[in-house]
Amino acid sequence: MHAPIWHRKPQSASVDPTFGRSGRPWGKEEYLTEVVDDSLKTLNQIWEKDHPISLIRDEIDLRFSGNKVFHHGTQHGTVGDTFDLYMTGDMAHLYKPGVPQGKTSASLPQMHMELVINKVAFDKRARALQGTADDEIEITLTRKSTRKRGLSSSSQTQSILQTVPSKKARSRKDYSVLASRFVRSTLPNRKSSQDDYRKLLFVRADAGFIADTSDVEIAWRPDEESTTESGLISKSPMAKGATKTAHKFMINDETESFVAKRFFDVGSGSVDNATNSHLLGQELIQLKQGQWFLTLFLESVDEKGLDVCKDIKFSEGFLIKEQFDGFEAREDAPVWLVELRRTTSVVKFSGTLVHPKREDKAGKTITAFAHFVYEVSQKTMVATGSPMSAKGGRVITVLFDLMTHTSDTSSGVGDHGEDGIATFVEQHICDFFCRSLDLAPLQPDDGDSSET
Repeated sequence: MHAPIWHRKPQSASVDPTFGRSGRPWGKEEYLTEVVDDSLKTLNQIWEKDHPISLIRDEIDLRFSGNKVFHHGTQHGTVGDTFDLYMTGDMAHLYKPGVPQGKTSASLPQMHMELVINKVAFDKRARALQGTADDEIEITLTRKSTRKRGLSSSSQTQSILQTVPSKKARSRKDYSVLASRFVRSTLPNRKSSQDDYRKLLFVRADAGFIADTSDVEIAWRPDEESTTESGLISKSPMAKGATKTAHKFMINDETESFVAKRFFDVGSGSVDNATNSHLLGQELIQLKQGQWFLTLFLESVDEKGLDVCKDIKFSEGFLIKEQFDGFEAREDAPVWLVELRRTTSVVKFSGTLVHPKREDKAGKTITAFAHFVYEVSQKTMVATGSPMSAKGGRVITVLFDLMTHTSDTSSGVGDHGEDGIATFVEQHICDFFCRSLDLAPLQPDDGDSSET
């Protein structure tokens, strides 16, 4: 796919190629969200020459050439699926453009895209960060990208920059900022050599709720031949965070692609197998309890008739324990947390101790959900640090790597106990979602907010 960047003048239909062109091949299995992340990075190299503040994901929108938008539920699919849907068949005559000017070869499939910048959103964030009424930014940008589908594999993870108003003084200048972080990882191609993987024998653990409560029980299946499965796991991680690595994982006789995660550092150096197993168990419990709370939340939403973002779910993970030839039981065997593979393009709704006010529908829904968890748990738990990614071609917000703060500091890595709960209460700003759900205001002025 090739990527020209064009600048549309506010009062003119002409196009000024101020931002030039960029392009690179993309594999058909890669996600459009990863294309957007890569294009944003390229655009920011030029943008930052004239602006002290970088563009972020909330301020851009991917469209087809000619300002043609995606049909509902298709904007987070893979490059290959998007090409097949829009560039072939009945949709092609509406969405497939001609060969771009200056392009002489069309030997590979192409898509021509635009990356549109939301000037209003950028101006609002820029004024908040700079603490000044900056009315001098008068640009509307359109970045058009036409890319060839190829076999290159690359991705980028981005944490969205947000501002957190102080509950004591909400002036434009009183903000703390969740810093933006970029983590680049290399994804192995589906045709890569088997030498990149190793065979893995394993047994699963079953996790379920006890007596219709939120209490989760994890039970390992017997270490015997009848319960042992096999698969392939990548030798090198596809992604690496501050505490965990994630490896590509394929299970024999299953068509889904998975990732397998394990801890390598929790602030005290290397993590042994026993500690890793305990921490992954806590993380699985958090995911299960998160979905339990979310089910109650959505039931309450339906009862109130509230229009929230309902395409939300928690990642469905399970634990596996490595086995060895002979199927002998080993208490200290390596354990992995396995989840379905998603796009590596990630947006964070909040940080461990940072709870920003969001303006988008999904963000407001997650913010109200966090308040709901706090109230339903009788003020003993706060859900935070929930990154979001898309699942497949349908717009599903998948929450994973959940962190919680609990009154007894017992939920795992990132649990700051009462201090974490107090930080949420201090930073959370109730809006009409919270009020519509009859959630008790966390601050005296929350109930009197004029927001609609």
